[in-house]
Amino acid sequence: GSGNVQLPDGEDENEWLAVHTVDFFNHLNMLYGTVTHERRGAQCPIMAAGPRSEDGVKYRRPTKLPAPDYVDTLMNWVQELDDENIFPNKIGVPFPRNFRDIVKTIVRRLFRIYAHPSI
Repeated sequence: GSGNVQLPDGEDENEWLAVHTVDFFNHLNMLYGTVTHERRGAQCPIMAAGPRSEDGVKYRRPTKLPAPDYVDTLMNWVQELDDENIFPNKIGVPFPRNFRDIVKTIVRRLFRIYAHPSI
């Protein structure tokens, strides 16, 4: 490990990161789902917790979006949690070499939703 996370003895760092990233996404998805019907673009014209959205596919460059659009774009982008090449779900299947960087990007972007003042 890198020293940033104290893992229990015998715990695989990538496995720990994968489990907690998926949990973070699921909790955030439930939280946002409870408030989303009350918040729409007229109330939150700009996503204020992070400067812009970028997903590397539709938004290759940082793009200003209303908060609901940012969240929808981000939650769709994070569906890579279902990609078994990135988040393997079978024992013995290796994680990609850049897994930690992928997780850092996902968690950083998900945290912007928590940090958004309207939630």
